[in-house]
Amino acid sequence: MNDFQNNELSIENKITNALFYFLNNKKYGEIYIKDICEKANINRSIFYKYYHNINDLFIKTEQKLDNELIEMLNKNLGLDDITQAFKFIYKHKSFYEAFYLINFDSYHEIGLNFHSQNKLNYSSIPYEKIFFIGGFKTLAKQWVLFGCKETPEEMAKIIYKNHNI
Repeated sequence: MNDFQNNELSIENKITNALFYFLNNKKYGEIYIKDICEKANINRSIFYKYYHNINDLFIKTEQKLDNELIEMLNKNLGLDDITQAFKFIYKHKSFYEAFYLINFDSYHEIGLNFHSQNKLNYSSIPYEKIFFIGGFKTLAKQWVLFGCKETPEEMAKIIYKNHNI
């Protein structure tokens, strides 16, 4: 990877890190591109080079997180693997809370764009893993929406003891 590509990645990471920072301190509707740009120390034109608007930032961030999660779950899936996946969700809890609780108009735009832009490639994943990943993501969503009352370890044990993966 050359320096230009490294710089490109670091700009996207700065933007994403700024988003995560604000999600820990504000609600989705209170986060503005201006704030993200200031926190990431970039110009608005740089933001718009990567994202159309705040919803596009959410879509692309969710896709990035989803790809990382799928990579984690496309393994042998021992108790430690499942625990790590729940820890990943917990680490990004504020993002997932906002993503799942976005107001209706934004959610509609995000939903339409997400499904048209979703480039996840499941073709190399066996059906039973696709089934597990779908179930895991649904369970993780409920866990986040219920406030993550159980620890990641407890959630992993619930799945692991009840399913032969």
